[in-house]
Amino acid sequence: SDPKGAIKVGGKAYVPGSVQDKFKMDLSGGALRVISQNWYWRPDTTASLTVFDASDPTKLVPRAQIPVANDVPNQQRYAQPQATRFAGTSLFINLCWWDTNAQRCRMDLYDLKSLDKPQRAGTLVVDGDVTHFEVRGQRLLSLGRHAISNQASPVQIALYDVSNLTAARRLGAVDLGSDWSGSQALADYKAFKVLEDQHMLLLPLNWTEAQPNGSRISRSGAQIVDWQNDQLTVRGRLAQDGQVERVISFRDRLVSVSTKQVQVIDAHDRDRPAATANLFLVRTVLDVFDMHGYQVQLGADEEDSSYRFYVLPFGE
Repeated sequence: SDPKGAIKVGGKAYVPGSVQDKFKMDLSGGALRVISQNWYWRPDTTASLTVFDASDPTKLVPRAQIPVANDVPNQQRYAQPQATRFAGTSLFINLCWWDTNAQRCRMDLYDLKSLDKPQRAGTLVVDGDVTHFEVRGQRLLSLGRHAISNQASPVQIALYDVSNLTAARRLGAVDLGSDWSGSQALADYKAFKVLEDQHMLLLPLNWTEAQPNGSRISRSGAQIVDWQNDQLTVRGRLAQDGQVERVISFRDRLVSVSTKQVQVIDAHDRDRPAATANLFLVRTVLDVFDMHGYQVQLGADEEDSSYRFYVLPFGE
């Protein structure tokens, strides 16, 4: 708050255990809210939600501390918070645990209007692990995996109405990929893009495709999902070389960036996105030959152990 940009140490306070990520701390309205857990050293203990009065930044005053998910029955290890998100006076927590060889998951919703009496307002069963929440007004988007018994767990995006914390409801959900799928966005929330003005969600996706001989091959590319009128709709996806780590919108195109190349995508027809340009960033070259004035590169693909020839003008 110093107009000259000076930074100095303010107040400090103790919370039990450790704070796992930045989404488990929040400063809002003069209150500091912290979710901490000690599952590594003390798996028999619950996580905690601690609230401090931070109106004076030089002094943090404890106002309340409550356990999180201490009601999961018959557990040697208490369910621990996974994805969390503070939004004003609301808090959303995803919890998963094992019960008779089956995974159970839920979302807890907390009312934080009172500094002295934060309380759980509601709970809702969810399909699986949530790795990230995005809040948009009275709507909540979740990104995670759909836990299906004895089957592969595809990436899932779900949409919730959280206008009433005591009666939250799921409006819809979509699974991505034909069976198994994965995404860089599960580990890196910045790879999950919510473009409200375009009614679009973007994320990298890894998936498998069946081949005529019965085998399956792995793909990586950009996935488009529509979000409009409280509905989620899976649209097209487009593969490219390398592992895709980012997909962004730029002017009238999408741009996907992988470990090997940048690809420009025309997505005017969202069900049939098409590549309009691509640029290799890096490839493993084993040898180069001069053939009829062109350089012929022998390249190795580190992902599937195959070899490819690339024909390029000299100077590229």
